[in-house]
Amino acid sequence: MQQGACLTRQIAVRRILKQHLTGKKQKNMNRILIGALLIGLLSACASTPPSSTQPGSLSSVKVTATNNNTAATPANVQQSGLASYKDSANSLLPQKRSVFFEFDQYLIGDEYRPMIEAHAKHLAANRSQKIKIEGNADERGSSEYNLALGQKRAHAVMEAMRVLGVQENQIEAISWGRERPKAMGHDESAWAQNRRADIKYGNEK
Repeated sequence: MQQGACLTRQIAVRRILKQHLTGKKQKNMNRILIGALLIGLLSACASTPPSSTQPGSLSSVKVTATNNNTAATPANVQQSGLASYKDSANSLLPQKRSVFFEFDQYLIGDEYRPMIEAHAKHLAANRSQKIKIEGNADERGSSEYNLALGQKRAHAVMEAMRVLGVQENQIEAISWGRERPKAMGHDESAWAQNRRADIKYGNEK
């Protein structure tokens, strides 16, 4: 369309030049008007209106910025020992976690063997889980003596589990002595509750 209009203008220019330039007597004013007319026609052909959107130009390309910096999430989150042992099918794990002892003793009674075996089996199958065995004593005796007795009780339970396949680095044995009584009385029924070793998973208090 643009090229056809330019061609028409060029033909008109040739006709004007033929009519006026062949005359013998030309006035200056006519020459000025003809010159102005020619410049206007030729400049109209030379100029091409810019297209608002040219194919292949940057203005026609839609650029989408994508942020690939996603927040890192841990691929494998270790389940806490407490949650795992509570979800276990073995009902002894969450319900039975204390071994009780006779006065001034640290030998494990036969009645606690099934409980210890259940915890040991669970720990042997879940090597990433760790437990803490806390030995305790009743209020009778000195603090130093009860700390040592509590440690022996915790160590006895730990050794029983190690024999059953639990790794040493899964168990921590500590003693509270008489500092953390389970029962606050001052008779045999209260003392019997305090002569114990507690099995605690994860960050249990």
